[in-house]
Amino acid sequence: MKRDNPELEAVYRTLSEKYGQTMTMQDACKELHVQTPRAARSIIPEEWHGERQGKRIRTYSFARQLVAWAE
Repeated sequence: MKRDNPELEAVYRTLSEKYGQTMTMQDACKELHVQTPRAARSIIPEEWHGERQGKRIRTYSFARQLVAWAE
C-alpha cells in the first residue's frame, strides 16, 4: 500500500479490520448507506468480481475509490 495518502490508509485500515481483504456487495451497501447493489455500483463502479449475488471487491480497491469519490 502506498504510504503517501494518510486518509486512504486510515479508511483502508478501518475497513480491513471489519471485513478483511475483500468485501461483499452487502458490506459495500452497508458502508455506503444505500439499499441496492445498483446504487453501490454507481458510486463504486470498478473492480467488482464474482457472480451476480456473490460479487466481491478488494477492500483496498473499495477504500481507494471511496476516498477518490469523496474528494
